[in-house]
Amino acid sequence: IYGRVSIFELFLTSFQPLQHHLWIVTERNQMAVIWWNTQLQQCETIATGDLQDRIGRPTDQSSRGIIDPNGSCYVLHLYDRLLKIVPADFVHESFNIRIDSCIRDVQFVHSASKQANPVLAVLAAEENEMFQIRLVELSLSEKDSSDGIRVGCPAFDDSVLLLITLPAPMEAMVVIGEYQITCIQRTAGTKGTAGWTNPHVIDIAVDPPGIFGAYGLVDSDGSRILLGDHRGRLYVLVLERK
Repeated sequence: IYGRVSIFELFLTSFQPLQHHLWIVTERNQMAVIWWNTQLQQCETIATGDLQDRIGRPTDQSSRGIIDPNGSCYVLHLYDRLLKIVPADFVHESFNIRIDSCIRDVQFVHSASKQANPVLAVLAAEENEMFQIRLVELSLSEKDSSDGIRVGCPAFDDSVLLLITLPAPMEAMVVIGEYQITCIQRTAGTKGTAGWTNPHVIDIAVDPPGIFGAYGLVDSDGSRILLGDHRGRLYVLVLERK
C-alpha cells in the first residue's frame, strides 16, 4: 500500500456472507476493496477509486468511513459539511450530500429490511453550538437525501466524542462523551424513523472523565462495548435491555 492508511474496515457482503472483504482508504483519499481468494490462495483487488473532490475544505478531524450493515453503500466524511456516498456495486457513480452543520460523527441506523433506503444518524452541531442527532435517509437511485428528522433526546455539549448505533434487539444509540454516556433506545413497536422521535433516554456519568477515541462491539447485538481512552485504558460498557 503506497500511502498512510486512514480507514481500515473488515466487512461481509450479502452476495458472499462467509467471506470478509477489506476496505482501505489512504490519507490522500485513494480507496481499494480487497479480499482473499480461497480457491486461488491469493489476495485480489475488487475495486479501486479516487475519492478526492475539487471543492470542499478537508475536515479538521480524522477521516471517517462507515459501511452500511446491509451492504448498499459506503459513507465517508472527508470534507467539512460533506458526506461522500459510494454505492457498493461500484457501477453507479459516487455523490456528495451536504450537512449544513459541523459533523462530529456519523453512523448507519441498523435496519432489518434490506430493501429499505439506508438511514444515517448524524451527530452535528446546531446554530446554538449544541450537538443534536439527525436521521438522514439516503436515496441511492436519486443521488439525494432527506432533510432529516431530529432524534427526540436532549442536546449535547462540545465534550461529546462518539456516536454508536446498535442492532436489534437493542435498537439503540449510544453517545459517548468526556463526562457522560447517553443511551437512547427507540420506542418499541414502531417502524422506520418514527421510533426515534420519543425514545427512552438514560444518562450515565463517566468518573473519572476520559477522552474516548475508539470502540468495538464485543457481541454482535452490542450488549457489550469495548471503549479505549486517551490514556490507553480499556473499559467495557455493559447494556441490559429491560
